[in-house]
Amino acid sequence: MFHRRWVRALAALVASLAFAGGMKALGLMDLADLGIYDGAVRRNASRLEKEPAVEDEKLPLLVLVDQYSLTWVQENLGLSWPWPRELYGLMAGFFNQAKVQVYDILFTETSPYGPEDDARCAQAMDAAGNVVLAEARNPRDGTRLSPLPLRNASFGGVKAILDRDGVVRNYGVRDFQDGIPMPSLAVAALRRAGEAGADIDAKVHRRVFRP
Repeated sequence: MFHRRWVRALAALVASLAFAGGMKALGLMDLADLGIYDGAVRRNASRLEKEPAVEDEKLPLLVLVDQYSLTWVQENLGLSWPWPRELYGLMAGFFNQAKVQVYDILFTETSPYGPEDDARCAQAMDAAGNVVLAEARNPRDGTRLSPLPLRNASFGGVKAILDRDGVVRNYGVRDFQDGIPMPSLAVAALRRAGEAGADIDAKVHRRVFRP
């Protein structure tokens, strides 16, 4: 009787290991882990929505270009999308007292309003002295794709890291160009703001949605 119990226990253990190994080989374990993570993020987000808003000058201020913004500018300024880049220069001047202002938008081609528009935008951003822009690079030679003649601005990468299900949950703090580590947009912003701990050698971290 005792021997049979051990045989059944051993058989159950082998079957469990085989089942887990099969799920791992098929990627089901990873998908299950991602599902658990997503559930935790949703619960945390739901909890934060119920908490009272906190006004803190140290917290980042997000300026979103949404459909309301597009409609307002169209109706009041007569400008359709894409906007003249001079508008971003005006924003840069308005936020010139911030520790840093970050533009998560790629300017890779000359403005539809002409190179003079790019020049006016760059002049205003240089004058602000605290601007960080998202950058894209030519895959052939690694040169930065930016028509803005900037002299006093920083750049950071915005390369996404996709999980197996096509969702972005991880953030790369660095990329490499010819073997040289290049900062991400977030790291470049921290450096421009003079924050300590903006370590470009840090590993890729999973994003955590909590204060």
